[in-house]
Amino acid sequence: MAPPPFRVRAGRRVGAHGAAARAEDLSGLPPAFLDVGAAETFRDEVVAFASRIWPVGGHAELHVWPGACHAFDEPARRRR
Repeated sequence: MAPPPFRVRAGRRVGAHGAAARAEDLSGLPPAFLDVGAAETFRDEVVAFASRIWPVGGHAELHVWPGACHAFDEPARRRR
């Protein structure tokens, strides 16, 4: 059985309009800024997303920060 084209979170279906990375066609997306740590749980997904945007002519600015983990930038946000 094939997985559904959406994921369920908190009882709601989240499709491509709520999570662009789930879309099959990524052409026509606005520019994307992707910021992820090298030790981040979702690093591979973020890099794969950028790698799917570039071949269809989209613009993705990808930053992978060495040694950084999930929410590595949170302390800086709290100081504001």
